[in-house]
Amino acid sequence: MNIRALVCSGILFSGAALSFSQDSGTLEKEKLRTEYYSLIGSDPVAARKARDRYMELVNVPNAKPPFFSFVIGSQWPSPLDENKFPSHHGKFSQLEACQIMVDAGSDILKISPSKKALEEQGIPYSGSPSLDEVIQTPFYTQLLGLPFRVMLFWAHGAEGKYLQNKNMSAQDRDSLYQEFHKLTKHLLTQYNGTGKTFLIGNWEGDWLAGGYKIGHNADIPEEKLRSFREWLDVRTRAIDDAKASTPHQNVEVYSYLEFNSVKSARIKNFKRLVNSVLPFSRVDFVSLSSYEFQGFHSWPEPKTEANLKGIIGENLDYVESMLPPRDIVGKRVFIGEIGYTWEEITKKQNITLDQAKTEQARIALIQAKVNMEWGTPLWLWWATFSSFEGTFGLVDNTTGAPSLLYDELKAYYGWAAEFTKRYQTEHGGLPAPEVFRKAAMEQLDRQIARLQSAKSH
Repeated sequence: MNIRALVCSGILFSGAALSFSQDSGTLEKEKLRTEYYSLIGSDPVAARKARDRYMELVNVPNAKPPFFSFVIGSQWPSPLDENKFPSHHGKFSQLEACQIMVDAGSDILKISPSKKALEEQGIPYSGSPSLDEVIQTPFYTQLLGLPFRVMLFWAHGAEGKYLQNKNMSAQDRDSLYQEFHKLTKHLLTQYNGTGKTFLIGNWEGDWLAGGYKIGHNADIPEEKLRSFREWLDVRTRAIDDAKASTPHQNVEVYSYLEFNSVKSARIKNFKRLVNSVLPFSRVDFVSLSSYEFQGFHSWPEPKTEANLKGIIGENLDYVESMLPPRDIVGKRVFIGEIGYTWEEITKKQNITLDQAKTEQARIALIQAKVNMEWGTPLWLWWATFSSFEGTFGLVDNTTGAPSLLYDELKAYYGWAAEFTKRYQTEHGGLPAPEVFRKAAMEQLDRQIARLQSAKSH
């Protein structure tokens, strides 16, 4: 058959049309991305129109989601000095804490790999190791080998010292770049084929940028914001470059920016990371330490879904409006930290300690459900153990006894594992995030109703 016949039959034309469509889509995205970054500083409205069109091209039907998880998780970044436990040199071992969450059935964990964390557990390390050297120690090799699907890192690189400088030298930039490039390359190589997803980010960014000292009614100084933008850009570029140059499959590494001040920017238009760093960045995801807008004292009484939905929606929608374009399907804003203590519940609601334990479990599940309904891909409780602020912990620091919330999460994880296994058997693959979330919200409704009944009695 000659070329003319192939074209007329549709065989060649069909393939060429598909190729042209793919090429044109790629070219349009490149054009839109360039347009976005050229306009975001001078005409943010026009820039976001370009971003929205870009994301329409990304979020096409049947596009592959970035990762699968049970959505609800916990964290134990490192052994904190205030947490005494006799099982390991007076401090609770991070590995033991992570194993507790494995035993519960969780598939998500956030940690903070560092030389300091090793030394706090009696594991000496001489010199100044880079992040990739730290996670290759036997301790972190064992920890990262635990069966978590998703692992998040507070990873600052050289302890975040570059944030203290107004301008990084060329040597500073190269050192930071190499550290995160090597870390990403190691994760992609070492965990190739494991199905794991790693998200590399930071602790509460507005505090890192000096926002803690200025309060809620002033701008973070421009020089601090400029330093943070540069610091973040070097890290993100290193992660992206390592992903592009390292062969890998069935393992993912993403960057994220965590911040903790949204309302000051959204309501008062003060300069914060959400409006002065995020739009100029190239980060994949945003993590919110979200006490400011959905902490215990920010959630009006009575603590119901209806009283929380508006708060969640207006703040998460605002953060989402500031995202840069990226080739990632679905929602990219998640809850990296939230929690409330028995003590504040007891005091605020004037109830007994036993009642507060039930109330903590009830409102935690309500909050997880409302965030899940918005579409957050992750919701992480603070924390596996308690810290000096009060009793957050899923497990008692001294006795190791589980809290009622721990029991409820364990029940949820058991349901999630069974649902996922059944879905894989019936459909030959993991459920899409929206399929899992719909079923998960129904499960949470059942658990919340049971806790509500216990509260009433």
